Amino acid sequence: MVAFPDTVLQVEEVLVDGDKVVTRWVCAGTHTGLLAPPAGEIPPTGRRVSIPTAVVSRWGEDGLIGRNTATST
Repeated sequence: MVAFPDTVLQVEEVLVDGDKVVTRWVCAGTHTGLLAPPAGEIPPTGRRVSIPTAVVSRWGEDGLIGRNTATST
C-alpha cells in the first residue's frame, strides 16, 4: 500500500455454476511511493498500473472454499 496508496479493487463479473464461482476483477493504482521488493528498492514512477485477474473457486460441502486458481491476464 506504500507504493500504490490509491489502489482500488474493482469486481467486474461473478459467475456461479453449481459449486464453482469465477470472479473477474481488476486491481489498479498509481506508483507514487517507494516499492521495496527483495531485489532492491524502486523509486516512484508516477505511472498507473492495472492488473486484470480471474479467480476460480470451488465450494466444499462444509461451505468453505476448497481450492482456488488465480490467473492474471
